[in-house]
Amino acid sequence: MSRGFDSHQRRYLVEHMSVLLVVASLCTLLSISGGLSFLNRYVYDTLLPRLPMEPSGDILIVGIDEYSLREVGRWPWDRSIHARLIDQLSKQGARGVLMDLILSEPDRSRPAADQALVRALSENGNVYLPVHVEQLRSGGQLIEVLPAGPFARAARGLGHVDLELDGDGVARSVYLRSGIGQPWWPHITQAMLEGEGLIPEDRFPAGENDDFVGLANVRKYPRYIPFAGGAGSYPHVSAVDVLEGRVPDQLIKDQFVFIGATAAGLGDMLPTPMAGQGDLMAGVEINANIFDGLRHERMISGMSRPWAIALGVLLALLAPLLLPFFLPRWSIPLILGSLLFTLGICYALLAVWQIWFPPAASAIAAVVAYPLWTWRRLEYSMAYMRNALERLAEYSDLNRRLTEPAPLSRMLRMLDQVLPVRAWRLQAQAGAPVSGGEQLEATAWRGQLSRRYPFRHDGKRYELTVVWRQALDADTYDYWIRAMLARTETHQAGIGPRYEVLEKHIERLRREEHRQQALTRFFQVGLAQMSEGVLITDACGGVVFMNPQASYLLSIEGVAQDTLGLADIGRELEFTGDRG
Repeated sequence: MSRGFDSHQRRYLVEHMSVLLVVASLCTLLSISGGLSFLNRYVYDTLLPRLPMEPSGDILIVGIDEYSLREVGRWPWDRSIHARLIDQLSKQGARGVLMDLILSEPDRSRPAADQALVRALSENGNVYLPVHVEQLRSGGQLIEVLPAGPFARAARGLGHVDLELDGDGVARSVYLRSGIGQPWWPHITQAMLEGEGLIPEDRFPAGENDDFVGLANVRKYPRYIPFAGGAGSYPHVSAVDVLEGRVPDQLIKDQFVFIGATAAGLGDMLPTPMAGQGDLMAGVEINANIFDGLRHERMISGMSRPWAIALGVLLALLAPLLLPFFLPRWSIPLILGSLLFTLGICYALLAVWQIWFPPAASAIAAVVAYPLWTWRRLEYSMAYMRNALERLAEYSDLNRRLTEPAPLSRMLRMLDQVLPVRAWRLQAQAGAPVSGGEQLEATAWRGQLSRRYPFRHDGKRYELTVVWRQALDADTYDYWIRAMLARTETHQAGIGPRYEVLEKHIERLRREEHRQQALTRFFQVGLAQMSEGVLITDACGGVVFMNPQASYLLSIEGVAQDTLGLADIGRELEFTGDRG
């Protein structure tokens, strides 16, 4: 017996470990392949708006919008207009200015306009200009497009403004260092924060000792952008209103001003995770979000791949590790709970530690674990059921004789000739009654010695009424009548063929259950009809079975056998017989 038990346990352990191994391998493969990037992006875009982030109140966006183009003129503007804009911001006390405009070449036709802009930049002293990385032609050499020399020297700092677009074209992340050959240029918002003394200069170092890698665009420090909201989260004013002095001083004084194109078709309008369906955000406002995130240390780092795989595998294994300890009806709630727990971990890492963990691989692996585990447990149960049915089939001939329903005529002959019955009456549903024994008055059929037994036979309802000769007979042979009724009961087989394998096994198990019940009734009736008292106990003296004769002889009628032991009977007992 122990050897069989060990084999079952060994098979269970092997199958459980196999399921865990498959789930862990699947999670690792999905994490490495990146095939679920679309699902990870969807989860990220869903969680990001729910992070506790608010836009700062000292950021102002000066937009070159449709109204400004209509009032000032078509783009590009004369650089003297940009100079006037910078002068006005200086006059009204702007703390720092970020100009997201390309000033890569001098205006040779209007050099005075360039000189006016250089003067405005120098007098302000806190203007930051962008550096672009672009290709000379399709597939050609990459170059860094810097502001023209006079503008670059007059600016407080330079920085790149390149954003990283994901496979779906959405701007979610940025590299904080970028450059041709070496990651020399900081992001322009980082340059502005360093210039204003709001973050240390070594927060994201360039790494001057890195080897030069040719003309490739080298980038470092990838970060997800913690958007404070959708388009319009930061205050906007029109550039022409600033030029005309219509913006109150309190809106500009001590503010970080971001100048950029916001008109449709003019600037870099990009989709973001915070934008609604079809909404776009101007690049200048994206830079404002990056500035805000850097200043408040809210930039989101992606979890490194080894740690992401390790955490993903751990979360994916949570459900299959717990499945053996839950009933099958709790399996699906357990899987759903593990998915919610994974999303909760993902959100907590984002909200508290600003770390992005892609949860799709672990979620899919956990979902796959349920049918995989169910399949193996079903096969395990089916194998055990088949073995049990084969063992029970060894006694099929005896079981067949015990479970074949007895005819009603045989039961009625027992009532007439064997049992101490005074009279009996069998009433069929919607049929005439059949009776036997003595002729009794109507009151006798409802007296203390009468018993009624409803039962079913061949799909019909019957009621058997028995009048015993004395009360002792009624109590003694009541179980016998019930055993006979159960013996005559016919069990209707399932209608139609059974195509499903499991259903066939369940039907076989149901037949074996009926046989076991018949065997138990056979045991009880066989011992009960003996004239001697029979008392069966286990090795510790606990009473397992006692027929009515034994209860009468020992004067313990009505005592529950479950709590009765030999020591409770209170009689002198003597063990006799040979000890073989």
